[in-house]
Amino acid sequence: MLCEEYSRLLNLPQDFESKINEYLKELYSWNEHTNLTSDDLGTFIKKHLCFSLNFSVFIKNFSVIFDFGSGNGVPGIPLAILFNDKKFFLVENKKRKIAFLEYISSHLQINNVQVIDSSCQNYPSEIENFCVISKGFSDFKAMRNFFKKEITVFIPLPSENKIPKYVKVISKKLDLEKSINFYELKIL
Repeated sequence: MLCEEYSRLLNLPQDFESKINEYLKELYSWNEHTNLTSDDLGTFIKKHLCFSLNFSVFIKNFSVIFDFGSGNGVPGIPLAILFNDKKFFLVENKKRKIAFLEYISSHLQINNVQVIDSSCQNYPSEIENFCVISKGFSDFKAMRNFFKKEITVFIPLPSENKIPKYVKVISKKLDLEKSINFYELKIL
């Protein structure tokens, strides 16, 4: 069910595929009553799940990862399964999505995940050596207000035109399959 190229490139944990298959089953079960994705399963796997594994290159040197605007759990859930030695905070403000994230992390027994409701919780300020990832969230002001300090963010964006002045571009890497630049940013 997984993209073969990622299965070959990554050293996947033994339970990765079974947990991902269960995640997908539950996602589409919940999707019948809670709008979590508009894509069919095949499109979701290629467009979201496999694409989210691109973040693995960026997060390897960090012990804590915040998935800002986690929504249906991509990229945070697959990456938390892949990197069970890292702590993941899934940051979301929509109650229905928070409910799904809490359910799926408990159901799959992903013990390195904590869900944060960004509408009423703040960033745990004692955490060091962290980065922020986001698949589709580009509200840099909300990120800045949540963390209240300089942060490193890895995010795919089509162009630099959407980056405000208080955000510094550190580097970018082109994802050749999607023609999207992955940016490493510092939000000051």
